[in-house]
Parts: sequence; C-alpha cells; structure tokens
Amino acid sequence: MSDMALRGPVLDPPKCHRGGAAHAGGSVMPKPIEEHIRIRAHELWERAGSPEGREDEFWHRAEKELQETDELRDPEPPPAKLPG
Repeated sequence: MSDMALRGPVLDPPKCHRGGAAHAGGSVMPKPIEEHIRIRAHELWERAGSPEGREDEFWHRAEKELQETDELRDPEPPPAKLPG
C-alpha cells in the first residue's frame, strides 16, 4: 500500500488521543500501538465506502477490536496466592 493510500482524515487519532499523557500510567500510546489502530481504522473506513465525517467512529472501533484481540492473546494472570 502506498503512503498516499494511508493518508486521510480517518488516520488521525481522535482529539482525545492527541498530545499529552491521556492514558493511565502517563502513556500516550496505549496497547495496541497507535500505528496498528491507524491501519485497522483505515481498513474499516475503506470497507464502509470511505465516508466523510466519521473518522472518530472508525478509530474507536479499530482501537476496541485490537484491544479485545490483545486481551484474548495476553489475558491477565490470576492473582498469586500467598502462602499460609
């Protein structure tokens, strides 16, 4: 895919995700990383016919999909039992 194909309004994170430490722990780029979200959002946007004005919708949908995938792949370990 060319650089031009990856450009467009859907590829920019929503304003609530830009700049500063917007997430717990002071991390700007939560897991999954922003580039993966950007690519998935673009795929979703193209499949929907590249509609204008719905960039945040596709960004959030991609972010949610990727977070769910990460949670299935890396579930939190059960809490450790203390002896005694």
